[in-house]
Amino acid sequence: MQSFFSRVPEELLRHVLFSYFTIQDFSVLDRAIPPAKELRSNFLSALKGSCVLNDFEYFDESVATWSLNRQINFSSLLLNPSAEVNFFFDFASCQSGTLERIDFQRHLSVSDIALVLMTLHLFPCLKYINFDGCVSVTDSGLSTLLEQCPSLKKLTLCDCTNITDLSLEKLSQSSSCNFIASLNINGCWYVTDAGVINVIETCPHLTFLDVSFCSNITDKALLKIAECCTELAHLALQECTKITIDGLAGLTITGKLLQLSDLNLSYCGGCVTDIIIARLSDSHSNLHALNLSNCSEVTDSSLFGISLHCHQLHVLSLFNCSEISDIGVIALTENCLYLEWLDLFNCSQITDASLKALSDHCKNLTHLNVSSCKLVTDKGLLHLSTGSGRDSLTYLNLSYCNVTSSGVHRLTEGCKNIKTLNLFKCKYVQDAGLQALFA
Repeated sequence: MQSFFSRVPEELLRHVLFSYFTIQDFSVLDRAIPPAKELRSNFLSALKGSCVLNDFEYFDESVATWSLNRQINFSSLLLNPSAEVNFFFDFASCQSGTLERIDFQRHLSVSDIALVLMTLHLFPCLKYINFDGCVSVTDSGLSTLLEQCPSLKKLTLCDCTNITDLSLEKLSQSSSCNFIASLNINGCWYVTDAGVINVIETCPHLTFLDVSFCSNITDKALLKIAECCTELAHLALQECTKITIDGLAGLTITGKLLQLSDLNLSYCGGCVTDIIIARLSDSHSNLHALNLSNCSEVTDSSLFGISLHCHQLHVLSLFNCSEISDIGVIALTENCLYLEWLDLFNCSQITDASLKALSDHCKNLTHLNVSSCKLVTDKGLLHLSTGSGRDSLTYLNLSYCNVTSSGVHRLTEGCKNIKTLNLFKCKYVQDAGLQALFA
């Protein structure tokens, strides 16, 4: 065994350990290995500086003590919602020199007091902090913490409803502003144009920006984004209801946002029109993902523009775009051959013809939602089961469609890789037919 460990490359040993063992297993495994000098040296070398804690609810004080005694440093810590938050912060502080990622997602006990305690230590390597859903975090605690994280690249504040422009001002003034590449303030209701503009003017390397549900964001911020964010690849504006056609038109200016590949305009109301989509498609032909959910003004004309210019499109959501018909979908499939994910929920004009076009041209399609498309029948399922993409399809939502047990059976015979099939309220699919699928 000793010679085996000495021959195993360190990277392979790390991969095996951290793919199949929890942190609690490590302390047991350590005690179980004979204290042969070379063997222990190789084993502990694989642990030092590379352990990733993914299951904090099983991480107790005894394991923490073992980790510290073995001088094992962590690069990533995930705080399970059931974990004791004070114990977590004490341990994180001991790892301040090596931590690159801390994830507090949905932990309601994370507050300013805990963050202030963390600021007693410098986190020189910390690159990613996730405060998703930490509603007790305010500007005071976050601003103090940001001063101790000079290498920060990614900050997630999703649904931190007590965060305001003050935090973004502090971020823009921090030593990490030149490194920040990703900022998610989805659901930070009190953030305004002023806060967003502060960040984008001082963070030149921003590639990801999510301001969804920030109801105070207007055209002013949007125009500044188009002007300053030369490296921006992902922009999410979901339900930014104060944005108008003028703001979106700013995104279409030639030479601006050349790296943009993922754009979310869902629930932005009547400002998302065919004219805007035509201009966006023309100016951003490298789009890979486009979300137009609940954009009621979008018609087949938009799909013609997308098909004409956006040949690299992989993801498209037309959720509840009731003006879309087979004409638009057929046009889309003629040029968007790399489409993998398509949502046509409640596009009530969609028929089996759209499914035929998708099956003929989009061989990479893995996810298709035609829920509430009541003109979809067994004929459409036959097209899917015999088309070029039948082996790629893994998710299909047929809820409220007029398909039968026979059609579903034929579908599953042809599309053998489907993992999720939604048949909710398919009134012609009987229990006996479903039982036949698993016979």
